[in-house]
Amino acid sequence: MGRHHAAAATEAITIAQLAVIVSEATRREVRQTTVTDEDWRDARIAGVMTAIYADMLLGMFRAARLGDFTATNPALETLLGWPPRTMHEFALGGEVDRMPIAAPEGHPMPPCATFP
Repeated sequence: MGRHHAAAATEAITIAQLAVIVSEATRREVRQTTVTDEDWRDARIAGVMTAIYADMLLGMFRAARLGDFTATNPALETLLGWPPRTMHEFALGGEVDRMPIAAPEGHPMPPCATFP
């Protein structure tokens, strides 16, 4: 109790880098788009996402904006007993096609979004 263990990955990537990785893996253009927190939340709720889930994800984006996910360490590999996959490996494995981050054109969720 009272301890904090960061199960961070062995790499930290930016949203712009993620957009490039997903573009390569899906052979579709994925671009980084900057929107306000409110616009992002409203678009999610207008689509298929519940408000509570949109708020939870928005909290993660806010934490990322503050640098909360930039640390890397071997803890996750130690916990798993094997090296975690990189985002590039994850994307090439096909899982990214099932994620809203790689939404097709016309989908209500922008493929990658960052916030001011």
